[in-house]
Amino acid sequence: HPMNVTLPAALMLLDPETYPTQSKARKSIRQRSVCILRDDTSPSSASLPPTKFKELGKVISRIYPGDKIGFQRRAGSDYYAVQGVPYRSPPFEVPVVYEDDYMAIVNKPP
Repeated sequence: HPMNVTLPAALMLLDPETYPTQSKARKSIRQRSVCILRDDTSPSSASLPPTKFKELGKVISRIYPGDKIGFQRRAGSDYYAVQGVPYRSPPFEVPVVYEDDYMAIVNKPP
């Protein structure tokens, strides 16, 4: 067994019915629907490259023993996590100056 595999390969191994080809797995990853929860508490994580505890999957992401893969679905204009990475509000407020049915003007912080 290899110590790590690419995210598309992991998806194909874990769910060959949903991801029968590498192309299908890559498409799902590029649509930002796959998240990775790193197991930063394991002793082997010291040898891994430093990563955030939660991250969106990328086609080049490596999956290591103990990592968890989560999936998010689109609900309206926001994503929410089905499992794995919960949605979190940004750490800042963006004041809305004007808003109507077609546009919004916001005061973006520097």
